[in-house]
Parts: sequence; structure tokens; C-alpha cells
Amino acid sequence: HVDAEVLQPLPGGDLVADGLDLNRMLDELAGIDRFTGSAGARLNFLASGNSMAAWMSSLSGGGSISTGRGTIKGIDLDRVFRSGDVSGGTTIFDSTSASFAIAAGVLTNDDLKMTLASITAEGEGKVDLGRQSLDYLITPVALKDSEGRGIAIPVRIQGPWSSPRILPDLERAIQLNSDLDKAKLEQTAKDKLQQTLGVEQKDGESTEDAVKRSVEDELKNKLQKLFK
Repeated sequence: HVDAEVLQPLPGGDLVADGLDLNRMLDELAGIDRFTGSAGARLNFLASGNSMAAWMSSLSGGGSISTGRGTIKGIDLDRVFRSGDVSGGTTIFDSTSASFAIAAGVLTNDDLKMTLASITAEGEGKVDLGRQSLDYLITPVALKDSEGRGIAIPVRIQGPWSSPRILPDLERAIQLNSDLDKAKLEQTAKDKLQQTLGVEQKDGESTEDAVKRSVEDELKNKLQKLFK
């Protein structure tokens, strides 16, 4: 058991640490300086090579990490989840937990849980430690709008650590919000069908499929407005 402020990179080991300075640990190990807070971590790893870059590219192993209250600079997840606004800011979170596996310098995780003031979020994706890039999806799982409806706007974070792209994942949002006003949209589509002798049907398309397509188009248009 190790109580430390930072884990020093080694060719291999099996470590347990509490009271870690999250900002310092991630900055020294991976060059990431967006996070603050205190963390506990378990890590087993093996690396080879004659430089830090070689170690990170060859790294294998696994572990877990958990934190208390902290921040993420450069993104306000609460604002992103609610409106799709990715124009910066700071996320304040109450706790996080995640386990991970590492192979050939690529960290894979599928069970991130983050608790914010009014949102619980889950995350999954990959972090390439050698190339210092990531492709990660964070999805809110407990979010209500002003009318009490659940709305989920997933956020995909891609690219280099130094300047990742942070974008709402519209296609994923449509999948997760398939029930959003669905009954109302279906009725609207049926009314329009009766009033105008139906939506324009494609070759081989049934009336039911045409209505369904109309509903999906309305839902997509409604979600797109969230990102403007």
C-alpha cells in the first residue's frame, strides 16, 4: 500500500495509492492538466523501452481509479448535456469511478461513472497513451428538463489531448431520446397524413413506414435545435 502525491513511471509494478493529487499525477504521467481533485488508484502494469514515449506505447496492464470532488477545465458537461453548448467552461463533479485495461499502450474503459450536481454520467472509450489521443463518449443517464422529461445529449471527445474536439453526438442522442414526445409526434404525423392524404411515400414503402419516417424526421429536427 502506498500513500503518495504522485505515481512515478516505472517499467512495471503493482501499486495501490491513496490521496493522489489528480492534476499532478496525470500531468506527470500523461501530460494531461485539465483535472483537479484527490484520487485513489490501483494499477498493475508492464512496459519496456528506453524512454517515456517507448514505455507508454508498450504499456499493458489494468487497474481502477476513484475520486472525490474535483474539476475538469475546458468543458462544462452540465451545460453541454442540457443545451449542446461546447464553448468551454469548467465541470465540477462530486465523484468519479472507473476501471480500465491497457494493451499495447491503449487504455480501454467501459464503466466510467461521474456524479455532478444534477446529473449522473457514464463513459466509455479508448485513450491512446503512446500517441496521446482519445476517442471517448460521455452520456448523461439522469437528466430532466424544465418540464420533467428525460433528455440525454451524449458528448464525444476525440483527438489529441492538447486540443480535443468536443461535440454533441447527434446520432447517439436520437437513439437515446427515441421516446421524447413520441406519442405527440406520432399523432401530429397522423393528423398531417389525414389532412394532406399522407406523407410522400417512397417506392415500396408502406403507409406505416412513411408515418414512422415522418416522426423520426420531426424528432431529429427537434433535437438539432438543441445544438444551435
